[in-house]
Amino acid sequence: MADKIPLTRGVAERPFEALDLKRAEVDLRERASSEATFEALVRNNPFGVYVVGRDFKMLHMSRGTVGVFGGVEPLIGRDFSEIVRVLWPKPFASEVIGRFRQTLETGEFYINHGVVEKRQNIDRTEAYEWRIDRMALPDGTFGVVCHFFDLSEHLALEAQLKQAVADKDMLLREIDHRVRNSITLIAGLLSMQGRTSQSAEVRLALDVASARLIAVARIHERLYKGKEIGIVEFGTYLDEICRDLRTSLRHSKMTMAIKTTECDLSVDQAIPLGLIANELVTNAFKHCADSQATISVDLECDATILTLTVSDTGIGMPGDYDPLIMDGLGMKVIDMLVRQLKGSLVIPAAGATARFQVNIPLIR
Repeated sequence: MADKIPLTRGVAERPFEALDLKRAEVDLRERASSEATFEALVRNNPFGVYVVGRDFKMLHMSRGTVGVFGGVEPLIGRDFSEIVRVLWPKPFASEVIGRFRQTLETGEFYINHGVVEKRQNIDRTEAYEWRIDRMALPDGTFGVVCHFFDLSEHLALEAQLKQAVADKDMLLREIDHRVRNSITLIAGLLSMQGRTSQSAEVRLALDVASARLIAVARIHERLYKGKEIGIVEFGTYLDEICRDLRTSLRHSKMTMAIKTTECDLSVDQAIPLGLIANELVTNAFKHCADSQATISVDLECDATILTLTVSDTGIGMPGDYDPLIMDGLGMKVIDMLVRQLKGSLVIPAAGATARFQVNIPLIR
């Protein structure tokens, strides 16, 4: 019997090897497709994204990254350390390189919430918020992906806004300064007119009008000198207007006892309250004329309420005084301003010691 003709050697003789080859070809095509897809996803991203490979070379970068690495060529395939050292000065560059290497080796992510640095290759200061993570790449190795956001424009706009606010504050202070000067000038003219009058009643009326203007002028002086725009430290202000009244009303026999505490008020509260204090102290001066009385002014202030008390050791309230009837202009002004501040006014009874108390809820 003739020998059997041997089967042709080849793929049919080794079916498992052929299957392995096909699978390898499929895997290779899939991996190539996966890498191409991954690269396309990164490259077409409008945000700041780039990938550093296991060999620490720039692997992929997005459209949003191009501007950041402007002036550095080539980029893809270049050692990332070289790129960073071209862009940034040594202390910062070394820190960035160290962070990337640590994330690549350990898998620990890193977030920098904002860094402002001057570029080394161009004359520009830039600011970025960035995060790095280790990630599995399509070829099975690990790399580092960096997501970043350019804060430069944001910080520039913020600086412009701060400058605009500063300019506004300066303008408001200048306005307060000019208002104060104008009011002081008018008050001075009234005072001069009062000194030339032959009528004691006219002199007193002009002095009182001048004191009211000075009280408002003092507010604007405090506003343009204050640390915070629109806020008046009322304790110091109250001390000033009391001493102004002592000088302008020219009662040398009387003494004043002023006790204040630090209290910051908005201008909306400080002006009417300053006028209230002015009227109460002025009334005390008028009713203690030619006596050696002591006028006491006390200011207390806590988190919710301010209390202003004005009293004197003079002859006290008239025996027929009716607190429900306010004939004088000063008391009518006080009542109106207290209502405006949504406060309360405690008026002494007939024949009692002259002691007026104003309670004002504070606006914080």
